[in-house]
Amino acid sequence: EKTQKCLKTHYPNLSDGCANCYGKMAACGASHCKFKCLSNHFSEGCLNCINKNCRDEQKDNSFSLIKCTGLKAAELP
Repeated sequence: EKTQKCLKTHYPNLSDGCANCYGKMAACGASHCKFKCLSNHFSEGCLNCINKNCRDEQKDNSFSLIKCTGLKAAELP
C-alpha cells in the first residue's frame, strides 16, 4: 500500500491499477528476496531473485507482474 501511494505521488498519471501491481511486486520481493536485496536492491542477485519470483508467472507464486499489469515482458521496465 505504501509503495502504491509513493508511486502515485511521484507519477500522478500512473493508473491506480498499475501502481497497485508495482506495490504488490514490492511486497512479493520483500517476501521472497529480502536477504538478497537487503544490502543492495540493484545487485544482480536481488534483481535475479525479483525476476524469478515476482515478475514472471511462477507455479508456486500467485503474483506475477506481467499478469497483473497485462503488459508483455518486453514492455516492462
